[in-house]
Amino acid sequence: MALRNTSNAKKIDSEKVVEAHLHSEAKKRGWMALKLLPTFVRGLPDRILLLEGGRMVFIELKTTKERAFKLQRIMHERLRALGFEVYLIDTVAQVNDFIEKYEHHTPA
Repeated sequence: MALRNTSNAKKIDSEKVVEAHLHSEAKKRGWMALKLLPTFVRGLPDRILLLEGGRMVFIELKTTKERAFKLQRIMHERLRALGFEVYLIDTVAQVNDFIEKYEHHTPA
C-alpha cells in the first residue's frame, strides 16, 4: 500500500533520508523500526515497525518516485495475503502521514 503524496513539491528525498526520518520519528514515540536484512529471504521490506499494542507493520523505503522491484512486489503481496500491512514510502512527507495515521491508532 503506497501512501499518497500530500506534497505538491518536486523535491526528491533519498532513501537514506526517508529511512533516517522514519527511524527518528518511530524512536520518539517508543516504537521500534527494525531493519530487515535479506540474508536468507530476498524481497523483504526494508523495515518492520513494532508499535504499541503488539501491532506490526512492514515498510519498504525508496528514493522519491522509485518503485519496488518485481521480487519485492511479490513479497509484499505474500505478506498482505497473510494479513500484514505493507507500505511503500518514498518521501519524508509520507513518513509524516504514516506517523500521523498510526500515532493515535488503537488496535482492535
